[in-house]
Amino acid sequence: MTIVAICGSKSISPESLVVNTLRNCIKSYASDNVTFYVGDVSGIDYIVQSILRDLEYTNVVVWYVMGESKHNLGKDLDWKTEYVKPKNYNLRYTERDTAMLGNSDELLAVWDGISKGTKRNIDNSKKSIVLYEGVNISSNSSGIGGALSINDVAARKTGKIKKEYPVNFNGKSYEGAIVLWKDSEAMATVVDPEDELLFWGSDSWKQDEWMTAVLKAKFLSNPDLLKSVKDRGGKDWLYTCNHVTDEENYWTGLGKNSIYIECLVKAYIEVLENELTE
Repeated sequence: MTIVAICGSKSISPESLVVNTLRNCIKSYASDNVTFYVGDVSGIDYIVQSILRDLEYTNVVVWYVMGESKHNLGKDLDWKTEYVKPKNYNLRYTERDTAMLGNSDELLAVWDGISKGTKRNIDNSKKSIVLYEGVNISSNSSGIGGALSINDVAARKTGKIKKEYPVNFNGKSYEGAIVLWKDSEAMATVVDPEDELLFWGSDSWKQDEWMTAVLKAKFLSNPDLLKSVKDRGGKDWLYTCNHVTDEENYWTGLGKNSIYIECLVKAYIEVLENELTE
């Protein structure tokens, strides 16, 4: 019987959109009658236990350190427990995870892209599936959140990101996506607004069309950025992301409720479709 250990970053909350993906992965594994190894503390351990408890799944072992397990939501389901006696109190959870991984076949990890402990578990596992927590995509965000922003130029100038993401469109080079976005001549090759007021005003779908074209050009010009999205789960991961800024506007929102995220997903899918036809 396959044994799957599950771990994750402490920052993951029950409200995180990635939890829906986690739940689906656990259901998929459960259909193969695997044994789950889980931890006993708050955070991702408790979230995983709650999912397994709701499924009334019985093939579960709760791993713990220092006395009794802090959480065991499946006592009535006869979940087993496994005690790890730590050699170093300060490294007790590292030792617990090491023991779990050493006795499992696969790892299902939920990572926020920051947690060193979760990253260590991923690196030390025999085989792993990594679910990335969504990020806020904004010029005020660091890492991939800033990189995927329409204004990555601002993100770089304020030190949020280091890498440049120049964009090529119709044979012309731009410092970044925001510069292309503001180029009315380039825009006119995609949409044909009657006047500036019409484009920026009543016909919002024309803004969406142009935004998608700009973001598509950004992916095509920066294949490493495309790969980063692929590695995190593609469009499913993008839908766990948000676009929240200091002030709400036409583009902001959470997940699928953000028009910017929808344009980003559409651009990503169109680039993948282009790759398949080439």
